[in-house]
Amino acid sequence: MRLQSSLGEVQYGGRADADNQGKIITGTVTRVYDKNGTADVLLQSGSFVGDNQITNGIVNSCVQLESYSGYDEESDMYYGDYTPLQVGQRVVLAFIGSEKYKPIIIGTLPTWNKNKTNVNPRIDAYGEAVATRGESARVNKDQSYTYRNGSGEYENVESSCAFSVGKIHKMSDHREDAFNFEDLTLKNKKTNKTIRHNLHTSLIEPFNYLRVTKDSVEDRADAKYNRWYHDAQLGITRYSQDTPDFLFTIGIDENKNFEIRTQPKTFKRLRRDDEPKEYDRRTLRKSESKIMRKHFEENPRPEMEVPDIVELASVKIENDGTLSLFRQTDKGQTKLSFTEKGVRLETSEDVEIKTEQKVKILSDSDVRIDSIGETTINSKGSVNIRSGSSINLIAPEVNEIKGSNSPIDRYDSKPIRFIDPGETGTGNKNGLEW
Repeated sequence: MRLQSSLGEVQYGGRADADNQGKIITGTVTRVYDKNGTADVLLQSGSFVGDNQITNGIVNSCVQLESYSGYDEESDMYYGDYTPLQVGQRVVLAFIGSEKYKPIIIGTLPTWNKNKTNVNPRIDAYGEAVATRGESARVNKDQSYTYRNGSGEYENVESSCAFSVGKIHKMSDHREDAFNFEDLTLKNKKTNKTIRHNLHTSLIEPFNYLRVTKDSVEDRADAKYNRWYHDAQLGITRYSQDTPDFLFTIGIDENKNFEIRTQPKTFKRLRRDDEPKEYDRRTLRKSESKIMRKHFEENPRPEMEVPDIVELASVKIENDGTLSLFRQTDKGQTKLSFTEKGVRLETSEDVEIKTEQKVKILSDSDVRIDSIGETTINSKGSVNIRSGSSINLIAPEVNEIKGSNSPIDRYDSKPIRFIDPGETGTGNKNGLEW
């Protein structure tokens, strides 16, 4: 039969089966087009709904329905959820306007075997356990998950097996009985071990963490930044605050040294020997790595003048227990160290001890004062030197003060040495004896 164009098109009245009217069907995802939010689906009946290599998920593929999505015309901002479909995922399809060329994925089907899935509980909740009915869980493909029970207690578990927990009951952070990974809630129902990715095939390693806050919504040169950084592999944990003319840090480094440090005139931070001079810029979405690499090359970080470290003060506890106080200014450096060998003061600056009470130096061994310049002892009271052994005075010149108003007798000490008379005696030269 041949129809004339003027007669219009053929109408199939009452053919709901041809129009997929009111039909909801199930199928399995065979290919995903992430950038278009569509997928090809093999229906349970054996039919195929989707595109080919040429149309690339634009024409006939099924549109993925999201629970939250939109566009704000006033701000010109897009927002919403996006959870990529996975090949092999079982989905439910409907048809917009009952048209078979407008399929939409309205949801996914749970795993039929409830004895194997690690999401739902193994026992129905009754009585005291009824709070389980208020729980919610989301397990990702890499076995990272979020869980919250009816009391609001929660677990956030990452694919690297790092986790954070909030519980009503007390938890231990002592190494010998600490709350650890195997104490988490979601279990493999065959082994009763906490769910995790396959350790033998996965390339996942411990993460690095960085949290940043600032006193501006923009990355301005004069902004004040607060940063919390943690490198799980090296063990570095550090909090810092920096402005263009100030740096404060507190934390532990890769060598297990703890330090509190302030720099009043610069934000410059010393880098480790194995640390790069400049870190690569990269985003988490690896599919866009080439695009962003080109963008970063065309838009490099702005040049920034980094003043040298002139002044600083620090308190440091090293991994061997050494405690040191250090200060550096444009005048010099001072370091007070408490080590296994004793207390050591090193300085290129003046040292002054001022007190209204007594100052005592008690030592079971030697006490030594070395000075390139003069060494002066001023006292309003008497100065007493007592010794249970010899007192040796060695100098090119020795001056004796007999009294506050007496003249000074000057003696050339080259031909003589004042030695304890209990040993050899002085021969009572010039009436002087020790």
